Amino acid sequence: MYEVIFLGQPPVTQWFNRRAVQSRKTSILPVLADVNEDHQNSTGKKNPMKRGSSMNALPKLPQKRNSVMKPPPLRRASTRSSMSEGGSPLPSKCHDIAVNGETIIVSEIENRLKLYSVEAGVRLLGTIARDSAMSCSGTHLAHSSTRGTTFCSLRDKPILLTPLTGVIVRQISAGNGYTVICTNDGKVFSWGKGDRGCLGQGDTDGRKEPQQILTLPFTEIVHVSAAHCHTSLVSSDGEVYMCGSGSKGQLGTGNNSDAIQPVALDVSDSAKMACCGGDENHPFTLILTVAGTVLSSGDAENGKLGIGSKWSKKTFSAIGKIHFGNNRVDTISAGVDHSLALTSNKVVFQWGLITVPPSAEDRHGVVRTRVENTPKQLEHPSLQELVPEKIFAGHQYSVICGQSSRPH
Repeated sequence: MYEVIFLGQPPVTQWFNRRAVQSRKTSILPVLADVNEDHQNSTGKKNPMKRGSSMNALPKLPQKRNSVMKPPPLRRASTRSSMSEGGSPLPSKCHDIAVNGETIIVSEIENRLKLYSVEAGVRLLGTIARDSAMSCSGTHLAHSSTRGTTFCSLRDKPILLTPLTGVIVRQISAGNGYTVICTNDGKVFSWGKGDRGCLGQGDTDGRKEPQQILTLPFTEIVHVSAAHCHTSLVSSDGEVYMCGSGSKGQLGTGNNSDAIQPVALDVSDSAKMACCGGDENHPFTLILTVAGTVLSSGDAENGKLGIGSKWSKKTFSAIGKIHFGNNRVDTISAGVDHSLALTSNKVVFQWGLITVPPSAEDRHGVVRTRVENTPKQLEHPSLQELVPEKIFAGHQYSVICGQSSRPH
């Protein structure tokens, strides 16, 4: 069980009945779908919302005819997630969490998946095993259980991916209209849109069902990351492979060419993980080496590369360890406009377009931003009571999970 801290500007929240869309300055309003793989709840009773049920099955928000629904009060940014003002905030505790852009999904009590932000009409139905894999994007959600069942939730229902029946998924990464997974035995499957070769299948065609990437050399893949239109794969021996759009040098191959099949990078040190971030016009990629060094390549707008330069890079450059207090970096997360890093001494660093909390004199809770061209320590009162373990960079917000340092 993790404690959760939400920092930054709340994401857009769109209600499922499509009758009201709240602004970016409103609180997060959760929507809970409670259908599991067997379509039963934890008590063994049949769930009234069966797979494939219509959107009308969701509870409707009360409203008067011909009236305009008012959003809840503004929730001050950079507050602890347990705040109760304005709608329903993120939970203060969870089993797991996934973040991408303006969507957040959380595995809570009884392992239910709760969707905290909706974009492009997405909704999630399902429950998952506590140690299962899950991911989300602005177009769809995907989750897999340890029992070998994988679901992709698009619009109004979860779709059981029968080609993956019995396949135990190690990790899922949902990109913009496509999904990439790696299995426990190191195989990689991809499906969805194939724009600019993001699926790594050797062409730009889309795939309606999961298909194994056979263009990879014989190697075991242990980490995958998908963004708007480019994908990274990391093998068990520390090799990094990239595919998809190379428009801003985000593939790190030394040019702006696309790669329709995975291309091996010449990285100076073995890689632990890679994260694809940015949007269609400003994509970038981060690599974390086994030695704890962070490398970056791609679009440099708003300091996203963390190297102190405003010029985009076509090959990977190292972010100086001095910016992380000369500590080893253990994990990284690439968002849309900013990135996070967690060091070995449990300190969180951020760079890029950073959300600034409102001052004490600011009664309106106005969210401001600033650009950090190199990593800076994230300082917030809530972090003094938390030992961070997981970090997630979204769109102008961050989510940090960890264990409480308060005495019990």
